Amino acid sequence: MNKKILSLIIILFAISSLGFVFFANDLISSLFVQRDNKKVLEYAHGVDRSGNIYFIRKEKEQSFLVSVDSTGRQSYKKNISDKVAKQSIFDSIFIDQDKNLFLTVYEIMPGSSQITEVGIYMFRDDGNFVAQIFKNGIQQNYDSKFRLVSAMSDDDRNLFFGFLNGTSLDVFAYEKGKTEQVKKVNAYSIGEISDKINAFYVLPSGDAIFSLESGTLLKKSNSENRDTSFTFNGSNKVIIERFWFAGNQFYCQDAISGNMYISSSSKLEPYLVMKGNKVISEKDGITFAQLNPVAVGNVGNVAGALNKGSFNRLFLGGFAFLPEVGKTDPSDSKDLTKWFLLIGIVAGSIILSLLLWDCYCSILHMKLSMLFRQAFMVILVIFLALYTLTSFIIIPKSEDMIGNVHLAEQIQKGQMFTASCKGFVTSQQGSELDQEKAIAFFAQFRENRSRLWLTTKNEIQNEAQISLITMDAGQYVLLASDERYEEGFPAARMGYGGDFINGIREAENKTINSLEVMSKNGIERCVLMPTGMTFSGSPVILSIIVGLDVLNKEISDRTGTITVYIALVGLILVLLVMVVEYFTVHNVRRLKNSV
Repeated sequence: MNKKILSLIIILFAISSLGFVFFANDLISSLFVQRDNKKVLEYAHGVDRSGNIYFIRKEKEQSFLVSVDSTGRQSYKKNISDKVAKQSIFDSIFIDQDKNLFLTVYEIMPGSSQITEVGIYMFRDDGNFVAQIFKNGIQQNYDSKFRLVSAMSDDDRNLFFGFLNGTSLDVFAYEKGKTEQVKKVNAYSIGEISDKINAFYVLPSGDAIFSLESGTLLKKSNSENRDTSFTFNGSNKVIIERFWFAGNQFYCQDAISGNMYISSSSKLEPYLVMKGNKVISEKDGITFAQLNPVAVGNVGNVAGALNKGSFNRLFLGGFAFLPEVGKTDPSDSKDLTKWFLLIGIVAGSIILSLLLWDCYCSILHMKLSMLFRQAFMVILVIFLALYTLTSFIIIPKSEDMIGNVHLAEQIQKGQMFTASCKGFVTSQQGSELDQEKAIAFFAQFRENRSRLWLTTKNEIQNEAQISLITMDAGQYVLLASDERYEEGFPAARMGYGGDFINGIREAENKTINSLEVMSKNGIERCVLMPTGMTFSGSPVILSIIVGLDVLNKEISDRTGTITVYIALVGLILVLLVMVVEYFTVHNVRRLKNSV
């Protein structure tokens, strides 16, 4: 082979190898390797009167506002990471009559569920940021059972919402088109119901409606002299977990059955508008109750998502007809920006290789010293070998080892918690769980932990979410939880994904199961383990969900140290090889000169 061609191939290989090392993880792998789409999180779904669906997508350390039109085609994906805190929980999106978006965000302390700030951010329907209209610094545990900010409503002039301020509900109004902050217009005392709220909603009149435990709706009116209430009667338990504004009416959904109800805002008389067991897809046998989350627009249109692991299937229509319109696709393969960047990197590598090759051929006349050529090749081989060894063997094995140690610690803590819990919550007959005792035990546990957090604050990290789960009436439900879910709340609606339910099934067979789950806090570790207790003949499972902040920090520290040591080893090897090469070439030159 011609010496010039061979030299060009070597230079191209060297430059391409360096380009692969620097860009493989962040760019090349995202375009050519199927990534784990389960780690792409979607929150805060909302739908406007035109059928456009909006939601927040979290990818790695960034947050995006995404819009999908009524045909299922993605309209835009805008990065809002510079507007909201890195550690945030995105709770809901409300779309007003003018199609402005209001996003409720809870900023939390890393490694815990402690809220440090509550904010409401306003966007146009094209995704452009307008202003943060509400901000409140607070120190309180985020409770998945109810939110601090209510479901919203609006009229022609104002947006209305409520904020839970201890034992008071403060009602605020935001005048549309104004840049000023919201104004407090009313307040209700809620001390007697503050620990019984599942969800709540503020009407344009300033009245507030609360979903309480035991299937009760309570309305506190600004004009009437007394509170009014409505209780869902029947043999089946009802837990109303969400409200949606619809002009003079509102919608609400039962978490257990998935049934959707509609009621007049002036009089609490909810009636069924769609059953949860209604089949919306004959082909797949999908029922309305399986859609989670569901969003209802202010004209009564409805959108729902069905998680299938790698993506969400989207359904859009009305309560009479709800067809599938598309899916959310978190893949980066359609990102033209990254493809252009890849083309630029390839073109730059070729240009740089040609410049070096031209320099080698025209200026140096292909007469590089043997020492330089040998040193260059050896350094390249050592660099690529150490990179491959570190990236594909040492670091993955270290991560697995640290993860196994972390998992063993969580299992041990779970076994200790089960042992301490069992003596307080079982009946005198043995292993049968007494639900009232379990609820009281978790209430005391929650109170003790809150006191500990108030005492130590930033010292507490890696806070766990603990629940007892069992099978009841064909679905897994919570018996007791430190997140204050009402007993009977479906485990499938806790937001942890389909693998969570599969893990519970395995734990029923006395198998300890560990998996990564998707919660509002992000990717977390879930340990599911049998307790040896039963409830109405069904096994009771312990669920422990822990944030990965501490584990990720430990992995980062360890792998960073390993990388530094490998780099030092590489440097020493390069120096040693160069010394050896120098003496070798020096002796060859002496021999050549002698000959």
